[in-house]
Amino acid sequence: MRHRIIAATGEAAPAGVYGPLFINATLNARHEVAFDANATGPPPTIGVFVGDGKRTSTIALGTNPDPAEPSFGILSNPFITNDGDVVFDVNTGVFRSNRERIIPLVLIGDQVPGRGALTSLRGERLSFTDIGEHRLDMNENSVL
Repeated sequence: MRHRIIAATGEAAPAGVYGPLFINATLNARHEVAFDANATGPPPTIGVFVGDGKRTSTIALGTNPDPAEPSFGILSNPFITNDGDVVFDVNTGVFRSNRERIIPLVLIGDQVPGRGALTSLRGERLSFTDIGEHRLDMNENSVL
């Protein structure tokens, strides 16, 4: 079995240089890895990235230096589908990127059928099937 380094502390990142903080990583069937890591910037930030050992791309940044692009604050829990879409959490909801655009899947304040409005995603889990269907498993503390 051959191992490949996707990213390492001190290496050039699409948003500066990778810092010492790599938190979560997921692998899809195409051997692409989605991960969240800190980058030195400028500005210093947390980001969600995808790499395959040959190239790495930025999916989303906590603080984006480009004013035309969104800044997401705290990003976490990236997941990559077999189609290469990347899903990640932020403090306001859950987003999905097809690497061309980012769309919200679930946002704080969204109505939950028969249960009220979503007030928190803390401790929740968004799961995906291989064909891209998603399901949010919620606990009672997540809705008004």
